[in-house]
Amino acid sequence: MGSAKKRSKKTSFRSDTKEAQQSFRSHAQWLKESNESIELIDQSLSDRGDIALSHIFLSEECSAPPASSDLVISTIIKGRSLNKKQVDLGFGRFDITEHPGYTLVFTPNVDVKFTEPGPYEILTLSLPWSRLQPQIELVLNRPMPHLTASIHGQQHKDPLLVQTLKQLWDPINGKSVGDELIRDGLINILIGRLLQIAGLNVPLVAPRHKLSHSKLANVREFIDQSLEQSISLDMLADIANCSRFHFARLFKASMGMTPMAYVSQCRVERAKQLINKNNEWPLSVIAIKSGFSDQSHMNRHFKKTIGITSGQYAKSANGW
Repeated sequence: MGSAKKRSKKTSFRSDTKEAQQSFRSHAQWLKESNESIELIDQSLSDRGDIALSHIFLSEECSAPPASSDLVISTIIKGRSLNKKQVDLGFGRFDITEHPGYTLVFTPNVDVKFTEPGPYEILTLSLPWSRLQPQIELVLNRPMPHLTASIHGQQHKDPLLVQTLKQLWDPINGKSVGDELIRDGLINILIGRLLQIAGLNVPLVAPRHKLSHSKLANVREFIDQSLEQSISLDMLADIANCSRFHFARLFKASMGMTPMAYVSQCRVERAKQLINKNNEWPLSVIAIKSGFSDQSHMNRHFKKTIGITSGQYAKSANGW
């Protein structure tokens, strides 16, 4: 990594208006594509590319990032500056300490302004605010276009934020269910910690909260129309416009069972309907048309749901 060219201390705020005029889907895309004075050392992306953890080097020539729809959490991991510097994340300028372990939380949809960046390495997590906002608004019972000034209007020296960011690296681009659970759990820890720092110490979801009638209807309609296809928790959470864990809790509070248990129940009901209407169809065909991988898979869910196999149900339904 090359050394940064020395520059005289600046006192006026600046942002790159040319950058701000460009359109980027996310903060992570801006880091990757827009600025030659940013060295992207490595980047961990989720399957859908909406969550990114980026390890970057900022030179003293770096321009300020344009507004993005992401919530961005950025912590210094290497390097330090002796010069006094300031930043404005939408709540007025404040002094920052450019030493390892200090964290900034960028305001969604607000341009960043600073006196002078770098040179140092940072770890930056970008999360789509559109997925976090409904969950936080539900908990706080008020509109939240962003977090509070106590979060966006100052720097944070918080070991838990730094530790959790570092732990996210592998789970973000992991492919297993375990990776997804760990990733979502760590993100919940980050958001919960930010709410604590802001003095908003409330449970993430109160037991009385349920999905709205319209959201629940949309989810159930999607399931009913998609039983032959693969249905994931992420798909259903997207329809309800909330995180997968938040959706799972709200759905269970609304329906008395988990989302995937409900999907399984719907597939068993679909299979029963097909058995009753099409007594000449092989059970292997009915299994596929009901969304099961094969007849054995269907039998396991029949046994779990109604206590008998699909074959036993077919014999009973057709008077065998």
